[in-house]
Formats: sequence, C-alpha cells, structure tokens
Amino acid sequence: MNKKTAFGKARQFGGKSKAAHGKGGAGNAKPARPFNSERKPRREFDSERPARPFNGERKPRREFDGERPARPFNGERKPRREFDGDRPARPFNGERKPRREFDGERPARPFSGERKPRREFDGDRPVRPFNGERKPRREFDGDRPARPFSGERKPRREFDGERPARPFNGERKPRREFDDDRPARPFNGERKPRREFDGERPARPFSGERKPRREFDGERPARPFNGERKPRREFDGDRPARPFNGERKPRREFDGDRPARPFNSERKPRREFDSERPARPFSGERKPRREFDSDRPARPFSGERKPRREFDGDRPARPFSGERKPRRDFDSARKAPRETVRIDWSEPLNARQAAVQTLHAVVFEQQSLNGLLESTKAQVREPDQALYQALVYGVLREYPALSKLRDSFLKEPPSEEQAFLGIILNVGIYQLLRLSLGDHGVLNETVELAKSNGIGNATGLINAILRNVQREREASRHLLDKFRIYNVPAWLASVQRNALVALAEINRLQPPLTLRIRGERAQWLAENPELGAENPLHAQAVTLHSGMNVQDIAGFNAGQISVQDASAQCAATLLNPQNGERILDACAAPGGKTGHLLELAPQAQVLALDVSETRLQKVQNNLSRLGLTAQCLAADAAEIEQWWDGEAFDAVLLDAPCSGSGVLRRHPDIAFVRSAEDLKQLPKTQMRLLRQIWQTLKPKGRLLYTTCSILPRENQQLIEQFLMLQSDARLRPTELPHCQDTGFGMLHLPDADGDGFFYALLEKTEG
Repeated sequence: MNKKTAFGKARQFGGKSKAAHGKGGAGNAKPARPFNSERKPRREFDSERPARPFNGERKPRREFDGERPARPFNGERKPRREFDGDRPARPFNGERKPRREFDGERPARPFSGERKPRREFDGDRPVRPFNGERKPRREFDGDRPARPFSGERKPRREFDGERPARPFNGERKPRREFDDDRPARPFNGERKPRREFDGERPARPFSGERKPRREFDGERPARPFNGERKPRREFDGDRPARPFNGERKPRREFDGDRPARPFNSERKPRREFDSERPARPFSGERKPRREFDSDRPARPFSGERKPRREFDGDRPARPFSGERKPRRDFDSARKAPRETVRIDWSEPLNARQAAVQTLHAVVFEQQSLNGLLESTKAQVREPDQALYQALVYGVLREYPALSKLRDSFLKEPPSEEQAFLGIILNVGIYQLLRLSLGDHGVLNETVELAKSNGIGNATGLINAILRNVQREREASRHLLDKFRIYNVPAWLASVQRNALVALAEINRLQPPLTLRIRGERAQWLAENPELGAENPLHAQAVTLHSGMNVQDIAGFNAGQISVQDASAQCAATLLNPQNGERILDACAAPGGKTGHLLELAPQAQVLALDVSETRLQKVQNNLSRLGLTAQCLAADAAEIEQWWDGEAFDAVLLDAPCSGSGVLRRHPDIAFVRSAEDLKQLPKTQMRLLRQIWQTLKPKGRLLYTTCSILPRENQQLIEQFLMLQSDARLRPTELPHCQDTGFGMLHLPDADGDGFFYALLEKTEG
C-alpha cells in the first residue's frame, strides 16, 4: 500500500464500525446502530486481542456519499507502514486516480532531507500518460536541496513522439558556472552540427564582453578543417569588432593540412586607419620585392595611374639602385585570346599530351575508354606507352578526388571552357602524389602541356599550384585520401553505403592480374615461385606479384595458362559442366568462361553466342590458343527464333550485360559514361534475356545467371522478381568463399583478390 492509498483510506474510512465489521447483515432482524456523529477513539490493540487475520481477499472500496463525514485531519501523519509480511500491495487495475489538489488546511508532507530512489517501471504499471501540458518549473528556494549529482549523466532523450519540446518563452537562463563537483559533459570526439536558428528563438544577445580565447591543450581537439572556409562575417549590427589592444599577432605559418586562404583574384579596398588603430610602424627596413610567380597575379591595369606619392615623413623613398627593370610585355597574364590547339598527329605523341587528350574525351565527351585507349596508345612512342596507360587509368580512378583537392587552391572550379586547365592540373597533381617521377620533370612537362593546349597564360597558375603541392606533399596526400569517397559514383554510393569506404579505397588501386592454371596449380607455382601466389577465391587462380606481359610467361601461348579474374573463374565451376551435355554460353565474348567450360568438360557441346562479330572473333582466338572447339554464332541471345534450332540445353551460362559497377577499377570510364537512363534500361534488358533464354532450357536443367555488378536491382532483386514470374524456376543453394548470401544469390564485393561479381544458380522444375 503506497502513501496515497493510506491517505485515502484514512480519509474515507476513519475507524471501523459495526456496519462494516459487525455480525449483522441483510437477513438479521436487528437494525444497525444509529450514527451519533461522534467517533469512538481508535482502539489500541496491544493486548491479547490479535489483529484480524488477512484472508487474501480485499473488500471493495466503500463509497461514503451520505451523512458520515471523513475523519478530520489532526495535523499528524501516520508513519508509512512497511508491508513485508503476507499482505500484498493492492493490485494495479490499469487506471490512475486524478492528481489531488491540496489547497486546504492539509499541508504537503514535510521534506525529510532524503530522496526516494527513482522507481523503475518495468512491470505492468505504465508511465503516466502525457496530457499535452507541462507543469510550471518548481522553484526550490526552501529547505529542499537539488538532487545531488551522482557523477553519471542520463543519455539525451529523443522527443520524436507526441510529447513536444518545452516551448521557448523568450528568456534565456543565465549561464551556469560549474565550479562544484558536477563536471562538464565529457567530450566524445564528435561535434554536433551547428544549429540553424531561423525560427522564433533569437540568438543569444551580445553582452558587450567577449570570452577569452580557449586554449585546447587537453583531450578535446580543435575542430578539424574540412577544406572549406566560412565566408567573412559582416559586423554591421550591435556586435562591435574585437577592440585593438595595440599588439599584432605573429603571422601564422600554414605548414599542416590547412592550406592558406585561396586567392580569389579580387583585392579588398585599402583600409583607412583614421581611428585608434595606428598603421604598422615603419621598422626602417624594406621587405624585398616579391616575385609574383605563384597563383597571385599582378594587380590588373585599370587604365589609370595613381598620382606619385609624396614622401615627406619618416619613410624615405626607395633608393635608386642604378638599374632599371626591363619593360614588361603584358601579353600573358592579361587575358590573351585562347590559342588554337594544334597537334601534329604525324609525329609520335608525348605520353602526357596523349593522356590529356584521352581524359578530355572520356570526362567531357563521355567516350568509352575501350576504343580510345588502343588507337591513341598506338601513336605514342613505345617506351612511353606504359606511362600513358598509367596516367589515364590512375587519373580516371581518382579524378573526382583530384578535382576536389585542385579546387581547394582556386577561388572557383574551372569552367567547361577551361576544361584543359582542370585536366592538366589533375595530371600534374597525380604525378606528384602517386607516381615516383622526378619533381622537376613533372613541373616542367606540365607547364609545357599548358602551352601546347592553348592556355599559355595559365602557366604561372599551374606552376604555383604544383609547387604548393610539392612543398606540402604529405598534407596534400592526406587530403587526397580523405576525398577518396568522392571517387565512388553517386548511383553506386546510394546503394552500398555500408561498404562505401571500402569501395572507395579498393577502386583507387590497380586491380590484380590473375591467371587461370590449366592443370595442377601447386605444380605450376613450384616451377614459377617468383611470379605469383595462390588466390583464395578459386582453386585454379594465381595472382601475379606485379604486372607483366603475359605472352612472355612460359605456357601462355601453349594454352596452359589464361588471364581471368578469380571471381569470374567461379562461374564455370558453379555451373559444373559434364561431358556430353549440350551447353549454351550466352554473351560469351571475350571467351574466358567459354574456354573454362571446355577445360572442365572437353566432350561437351558448347554454343557460344555474342551480338558482336568483332568480339566473337576474340572468343575464337582464345579457343584456338587453348586447342578447344566450340560453335560460335553472332546473334542476339534474346531473339531465340533467329538462332535456336529447338533442341533444349542441359545447362546455360548467362553472363548478362550490366553496369559494370563491380569492375570500376578495371574500367574507370564507367563512372563518367554510364547515364541514369542506362541504369534504368539495364534491368529490363537483363530480365528480357533471362526469360527468353529460359525457354531453351530442359526440365531439370540449370541456368547460372552472373553479372560483374554489385547493384541490387541488377542482381538479387531481379532474381526475386524472376522467381515470382516464372513458376517452374527455383533457386539452388550455393556456397562460395568470401561472398555474401543476399537471399537470392551470392555477391562478392571487389577486394584485393577479385572483382565484384554476382551468381544465382537456377533450376528448371518439371511441369
């Protein structure tokens, strides 16, 4: 029984009467004793008459609405009874009594100096429901002290339900001074985002005094620099600028990761010091004339000359050294017309110039790298072809991060008309931070690129930015690594948020060069231990230690080894071809999986389809090198009436055309040439292929659906939809190392061992 129950009982019942506890009843002829409006004194049971034993049942509460008044309050409260025996507390019926208002002669219970411990409501008694109104804040200015601080803070409550935040009354509480035993909230290493006060809650009024600058020498680090500067605040209100104390702070040296404020090509108007802040006193020494060879150009000529200054004070005119500077020719930095780019294609291309042209075609013209790379590489001198390929692939993999780092040195990003300027800067920065080339040669060659591409007026800017990167190499490399998440296209980052950092890190690296060994892998490694090591994704896969021309490896021309990623090698193994089976390899080019199927089942009848005759020729060349035979046919696999003879297949391998999101590091141009319309159309093409080819499969036959994509709508979501539409299809359970089970197939995210790949093995049921 709690306090309220005891009090209510005292008020309603008073003492026990014979009407309640007597032996009379409805069937007794003796009437109840009349009420004489006087109460007998409470009996004290301290003799041999024991209290009435408790029978485990409670009588219902009596309602006194007649002439019997409640027992008058005598100013004393009975001590709280402790029920530690066999009489349980009154059970909770799920309803709460309304809060009583004590506005009469009955004072509140005096404070004993001790607080009851907070009750934990984890049973069937719910918390009091919120009625939408808050009680006014109580003012404890009496003998009831505030709750002592336990040293622990409760976690911040999140009010996202029907209980609104406390309304703002227009007044702010004074700042509390925590100089007692209640320490400040510990810093957890994360800062809350700045709140935007655009509602009715005004900013804290300025008191006219500034707080002293805090010195952060403890565990709370300064706010990290995010690469962006806030715009300069304009103090035109009631908050005056910080008063000048007569001392100037020493110039800060920016040698860390926080770059100097970029030059915005606009000069602030000269300040007039006519107040209490005097001009900097003249020390008697002149600074040497600055050489403007960095990114800060000379002041543009406005067509008007300033009047000659008269030095009649203590600052003498600059003494004449006896030498005159040569007359400057203002035809470079003063915005000369753009030169026409003229490239002599009859001469072998410079590797860097060829890389700039290829990057421009991919990034700004959305051309595919497959066709550009081979044609342009043939025009580069053979010794420079490796550098050309390294620049194209390396800069494309990190182009967004390089652009982010480049723009931190500029007022605004280069426009489309200045596309070559942005590309040339990215190529130069990439060479300084990612390649082991001579810095002097990199700077000189990059400046020459500007001249050969019609932007000779930007040579000073390019030279200054590259020298800045050269001086702050480690800080710039740190920023480039920090910006790597921008390398992941937005259409991929939105569906792979949990793996975003891992994808950004792996996609900026060079992919592994993996071989498929025809025969015993252990024996081949024993014969060539210096070339590579075992790949954990497949029993026939060997990853080479470094890139090389595979034609120089013994056994390649004889068909003993083939170049194939370890993730792709798992496809033929999952399909498990058997000798004598009739197998379809749809979308077969360039023929790696076709050759692997025939290596596993040389007596199988394999039909290789591809829509491109040129790509189908690569399949034929690979089979010829391996000494294997298959029927190759150029046709659209979805148009089955054009190529199918009506004889069903025992097994089908459908490597469907996809977005290529799992092989971005091998084909970095995908991030620039893949459009939103392509991403919408691809699942429709894949579903059409799957449903059409399903008709060519025998009952109890198997079909392996694979893609080199990691987008759900091309993989598990498409298979789930297909199983709902195709009643005679079921998904076979499969297990692959280092793969995720999506529920409708296995997914391998790109890593150091293999590319991103998806596998779904389907079986056709009878009937």
